[in-house]
Amino acid sequence: MDQSTTTKPPAGVAEPDKDVIYALRTAQQSQIQLSIVADQKANIVIGICLILMSIMHSRLLVNAALPPTPLLLVSCAIGVAFVTAILVVMPRTKTLHLDAARDMPDPLFFGSFANISLDDYRDYMTTTLTNNETARRMLVTDIYFAGAVLGRKYLMLQISYAALLLAGILSFGAILSQSLPI
Repeated sequence: MDQSTTTKPPAGVAEPDKDVIYALRTAQQSQIQLSIVADQKANIVIGICLILMSIMHSRLLVNAALPPTPLLLVSCAIGVAFVTAILVVMPRTKTLHLDAARDMPDPLFFGSFANISLDDYRDYMTTTLTNNETARRMLVTDIYFAGAVLGRKYLMLQISYAALLLAGILSFGAILSQSLPI
């Protein structure tokens, strides 16, 4: 191997650890994929809820003799599932009113820099992002905030699933109570 084609950092300067950046990017991409999966699952729950609400309302219009209490309970459970699934997919961004670009909590997230001028953001990024350590810190911060959002999404999705399960159990109970002789 020709020594002239390989470039090594000057003496005393550590070689950048590419594995660290790779691991951080992999973690960031994994969280993005999990967020997409949560949104897809929430959309499925929304679709199921809308179908169930349509069926229930059409049955109510056709047969007004159905007992209102079980239907009301099922409707409430479906409503909770629907609302929490909507909360999963609803974008939530806080508009930050920052005095300076240096006050951004996460400079890689659009919500942090959306209200900062391009020149201020560009200046901040070019003066701040000068080495691998700073890049790692920014990636870790972005991963942290994305993880916090992901945690809220999956909590809402869990509540949505539980409410949909409760609606199914209540529906089954309502069907059984109507079919059993009293």
